[in-house]
Amino acid sequence: GRRLPEITRDHPRCGSPAMGGGVGGPSRSSLTCPLGARHRWRQWESYSCVNVDSVHNDGERHIPYLMLWPDALPSKMRAWAAGAMPDGMIQEQLACGCMDGVPPRLDAPCGRVMGDVSSMFVVYLLEWWRWTADEPSAASLVVELWPAARAAARWQMDRSAESGLPTRLVDTYDGLRLSRYNVSCFSALFHLLAMAAARELALSPPVRDAAFAAECDAALARGRAAMDALLWVEGRGYYRSYTGGEALMSDSLYAQVLADTLGLGALTSDAQVTRHLAAVLQRNDSPYGLLCQTGRYPLPAGAGADNSIWMMANPNWASLSLRRGGDPHKALSVVNKTFGWVRDTLADQWNVVAVYGGLGYGAEGLPAANSHYGYHLVAWHLLFALTGQVYSARSRSLTFAPALRGRFELPVLVPAVAATLSRGSDGECTLAVAAAGSASLVLHTLSVDGVAPPAGVLPVKLALGQRVSWGGGAGARTKVTLSSLKPVD
Repeated sequence: GRRLPEITRDHPRCGSPAMGGGVGGPSRSSLTCPLGARHRWRQWESYSCVNVDSVHNDGERHIPYLMLWPDALPSKMRAWAAGAMPDGMIQEQLACGCMDGVPPRLDAPCGRVMGDVSSMFVVYLLEWWRWTADEPSAASLVVELWPAARAAARWQMDRSAESGLPTRLVDTYDGLRLSRYNVSCFSALFHLLAMAAARELALSPPVRDAAFAAECDAALARGRAAMDALLWVEGRGYYRSYTGGEALMSDSLYAQVLADTLGLGALTSDAQVTRHLAAVLQRNDSPYGLLCQTGRYPLPAGAGADNSIWMMANPNWASLSLRRGGDPHKALSVVNKTFGWVRDTLADQWNVVAVYGGLGYGAEGLPAANSHYGYHLVAWHLLFALTGQVYSARSRSLTFAPALRGRFELPVLVPAVAATLSRGSDGECTLAVAAAGSASLVLHTLSVDGVAPPAGVLPVKLALGQRVSWGGGAGARTKVTLSSLKPVD
């Protein structure tokens, strides 16, 4: 087999500062490679694991990919769809190797039976439609891949036939070995997410499959009832990690973060999510971040997946809290516990790993597994949560419900567009486009906390260096500025 440096010499764009730095910041989370004349986008799982394009690992990294390089998604989606099993299950990844050696060829689908793979395939297709529907290719890709997405959703239903929730599935938290249990909360909520996303796709103009949408609605309702019956612990106010125990997993509700970002609403109930978050912070916190899972073994339990810090839990806790009216300062302090530890104490932003050591075995807060990883990239969802952004490319609608009061300036996330939303001390809001691709940002609907520009301003077309301002105090007037933005020092 060939070593990674030999592969990258043949493909000089792989791992370049422009590619890696844009996605993962200083960490360059992993090598990202458009390969060959066919413009295939393929990516190693990490510097220390040479699996290729695992669907679930893209589930932590997909927001920056879609925002920065939206044209890369169709290549992966087509490859995943082509490798689907006869029963509709999307296979885990496009090549297997990890620490055993570089795969001999690409696009050889393989892997495990997982709860966040077939479900995420459906989510990716909905994200593509929601956020790029103004592009001519968007509808054609949905039509092309809908049969695979429909089959993947059907596989989810079949896997959930017994109780309403899928049984014995692996997930990206594979170290917890949750497939040993009949039902796990992490995969159960991904099933609800898949049903909600498949319903939206089924009702979309390119598909118009009302009958299948009704099936998804029924499966979603049954799954919600099963969540309450099998996983909700009313007396303690949290979702148990798996059936047959009382363990509490810090990041078991990641699927709800994805649902929030897509504007799909609560998969269960906001009240239950809020109580669950409080229980996680009370029971699973440590000086370095949220312990992955407590309650299965007594602590300290020695080294292991339960007693460790995985880099998704703290930012996802913050995103969920912000979306449910939680205090922004508290939410950001939770995510800063892990990020600040890496940034200020370990001083190693170049190598943000997947897992850090837990308590009581001499490796507290130290890097433990999988170098240059991408789990921390779920923090991109924090930007959606802070602005309350909901974007529809098809209806050309962009609305915000910011979690912050007073003055702020925050990024706006639209594929191939770099923009900011700011609010001044007088309440005036400004949407400014700092960079854009060949297309402009065309909006028919625009509002912040329900306040829109006055009649006559919309629709507005914003290209590079253009902005629109509205609202503010008494006597404020709407301004549409078409001159270049002032450079940032």
